[in-house]
Amino acid sequence: MCGFITTISKKEISRSDILKANQYISSRGPDQTNRLSFKKDGYFYDSIHNLLDISSSFISQPIFSDLKNLLLFNGEIYHPKNKKPDTLNLYNELINNNLSNYLKTARGEYAICTINIENKLINIFTDLIGTKPIYFGIREDSICISSYKSAISYLHYEDIQEVPPNKKIEIKYLNLGNPEISYEDFFILDLNQDNKTYDSWIEAFKISVKERSLHFKSKICVPLSSGYDSGAICCVLNKLGIPYSTVTVGNSESKAILKKRIAINKNSSCIKHYQIPPITKKEANKISLYLQEKLGNIKYNHKDKGEKDAIMLHEDGGALGLAILCKEMSSKGFNVIISGGGADEIISDYGFNGEKIYSHSEFGGKFPKNLKTIFPWKKFYGDSQRSYLKKDEMVSGLYGIEGRYPFLDLKVIQEFLNLSSELKNQKYKSCISELLERENYPFASNAKEGFNPMKLNISLFKKLFIKSKKILESISLIN
Repeated sequence: MCGFITTISKKEISRSDILKANQYISSRGPDQTNRLSFKKDGYFYDSIHNLLDISSSFISQPIFSDLKNLLLFNGEIYHPKNKKPDTLNLYNELINNNLSNYLKTARGEYAICTINIENKLINIFTDLIGTKPIYFGIREDSICISSYKSAISYLHYEDIQEVPPNKKIEIKYLNLGNPEISYEDFFILDLNQDNKTYDSWIEAFKISVKERSLHFKSKICVPLSSGYDSGAICCVLNKLGIPYSTVTVGNSESKAILKKRIAINKNSSCIKHYQIPPITKKEANKISLYLQEKLGNIKYNHKDKGEKDAIMLHEDGGALGLAILCKEMSSKGFNVIISGGGADEIISDYGFNGEKIYSHSEFGGKFPKNLKTIFPWKKFYGDSQRSYLKKDEMVSGLYGIEGRYPFLDLKVIQEFLNLSSELKNQKYKSCISELLERENYPFASNAKEGFNPMKLNISLFKKLFIKSKKILESISLIN
């Protein structure tokens, strides 16, 4: 995880302004902050990169070693892998004009910005689901690209756009006030549902968890619930013998299942389980104010909800619980959370067999014979997928912890799409259920638990913190 901001302008942006803009993203890179500023062919270039160093290599960004191509990178590349840091591998592909081809064959979670100084060309790349945030702003005399919208807003840009998932954006800035912008879908998915066994999905998921757990010097924790998603992650870590720790916030989960899971995990490769008490009203208010101060008024963009039902990130119980979790685990030296984010959006659509578990489900989790008739469903790329990833990234980023998302791996998603509709619809979260059953790992079948980190009754919790009727929808990191 990193955070960056870069500007190209006709007039020099003051050092003070660029440093103040960087304050909005500096928490994403607590290990090193590096700035590069220069003038070329009448344009002023100014870039700041904040590094969370998991490889222990301290590769300073932006990289501009050939004085032609500049690279800013946030995220991780898990495959293909060699002993060199991801940033150096990417830069090597960039200067050899092979970055696009390389990324199309790679597996990773990333937001990448490259600038070709000679050709006046910016390229922005996002992974399949857009796990890492990136925005760009344009005004008559400059262009700005950053990890957070707030950093761009500080520099007085009004036209600010979030880069969508699964995109390559090309910005030609020969005319800085009127650049040419083109969008390209980066990955093309196969929608044939011809796989009659869960084996390929389970194997892909195991590889995904392994890659995200053993990537350089990661000290990983798993937010443990009694639900499907965290159970699948722990189950695979146990199977592979990979050291990890678990953490639970509050006491809203099934105590019986948690007790069994903790015992199984400790007898396997789990080093320790941490139990964080429920959040009190006073603590919740304090955390809420802190999130609002640091992140601003961030709205969840569920497209099926009206403006009056908008959920503010700093008022969401899941965000408050995640903040407490990250604060605690960061203080203990953890730098990575293996998250269950995206499983509900991809695998179940918050429903089963046509029945909606939550009102914002689109098709009740019943997949049709012809997947093309619904793909991409709104949660696949957007809607709650965008909202919950934004929450996970921005809250964990405040505490210098990187979120990694094994359910959102390109290969894992492709294998799920290729499952026959009969297998998809056989059980609730069928492929995860199959994995847990095969490994005899305890879970509550056909149950979708909400997450309540508060030491309050539910009705009061709703009244205090959320306008939405669905305050207790699970945070994506935990279930």
